[in-house]
Amino acid sequence: MTDKKEYGWLPLSKATVRTGIPLSGIPGEPGRHCPMHTALALAKQLGNISTLVVGTAECGYYSRYVMTEQRGRNGELHYVYELDANEVVFGCRKGLMEAICEMDREGAKLILLILTCVPALIGEDMEAVMQELNGKIAAKIFFIDGAHFKYNGYLTGFLDTYRQLGEVYNGLESRESIHIENGQVNFLGSLRGAEALALKCALTEAGYEILEVNHQDIIGKMAKIREGSLTILQDPNQGQLAKALKKPEISLCRSFLAEDIRADYRTLKEMTIPEGKAEKEFQLNSYELLKEKEEKARKELKGIPFIITVQELLALPIAAYLTALGMEPKLLGVESFSQEDCIYRDRILNEGYDPYLVTITEEKNLKEWGKDYPLFSIGHSTAVLESRMINNPQVQKIFALVGYERSIFLLDRLMELAKEKEKGGEADGLI
Repeated sequence: MTDKKEYGWLPLSKATVRTGIPLSGIPGEPGRHCPMHTALALAKQLGNISTLVVGTAECGYYSRYVMTEQRGRNGELHYVYELDANEVVFGCRKGLMEAICEMDREGAKLILLILTCVPALIGEDMEAVMQELNGKIAAKIFFIDGAHFKYNGYLTGFLDTYRQLGEVYNGLESRESIHIENGQVNFLGSLRGAEALALKCALTEAGYEILEVNHQDIIGKMAKIREGSLTILQDPNQGQLAKALKKPEISLCRSFLAEDIRADYRTLKEMTIPEGKAEKEFQLNSYELLKEKEEKARKELKGIPFIITVQELLALPIAAYLTALGMEPKLLGVESFSQEDCIYRDRILNEGYDPYLVTITEEKNLKEWGKDYPLFSIGHSTAVLESRMINNPQVQKIFALVGYERSIFLLDRLMELAKEKEKGGEADGLI
């Protein structure tokens, strides 16, 4: 196969935590939206968050593509602080503080400040601004650095907003003991599917209250989250929020292999069932079924090349899982490479594969490169036929599930695509 080095894509073997991820398109092609857009979109979804975009007139103009109205449905304020020529050179601290005080007088309860490129370049000290306003206003303030030149695209807008929101409502420090006393368990993500229901019932019967937290009601539950003694992470987008809460945490979202999921559940059981009490097994009987599916997948999916264009925070865990079952990763769409990804990088490399990491912006290069491979795609791609693709709505449905059930649905769908491929049709996976 031709190695398309001219595209400048990053081989997984070269990826480190500080490595920038190249764009899939040529330099002249536009990239993704900046973090400002997704921070605003998340604030709009969460509700009860007022926003203040700090930047140039351009930033203010484009912010209105997301926040079309100055007032939200619950009375939130969505304003822009536009820097003048003097502030671009000497800073905007004084005027910005006056604007925040004005929002406080107008009734804003929680204000998200979004710094864009210019205030980030001039080094405006937002921590100092917040410290000076502490005790002078009733509103809570948090901020994110949304400078586009620092990031590939929009994902940081989600992650940093969740992280800083968690800092606003920061809970107690983690306990040293592994066991958690009966109380409240925070579940970050949606409890959907039969397995999620079984998990919920098991914890409830063990004496725990379950607080389900998703983006639709997170603000209303933030104060309640502080009362939790354990965090279970199912939505990877809320990972930074989980860390900021400083609670003991179990992540269920990054495990796909039956043995890994089983290990997660055993850890959860150890943390929630006191010693000396009868240890009632979680009613999660899908372990053997997933083991059977994995053995079947090793036969039916072996050697099939694939790309991943969605679920960026889980792209490497998914790829490591499918690689262990014999599939061949070719390209993974991500914006960044984190410390948590290192274990999955090593698993993929140990299987003898070195896929590209790219931030997918446009797909002209992708279609040209992919002509050499009969690709499957997890997520939409114009470079792959619909008959070889798990489309975005299907991906969202699968990844809303928990544990064994999620992996079973993923493998079932991939094996369905493999059977359709065997029936004949196009010579490869490209349009």
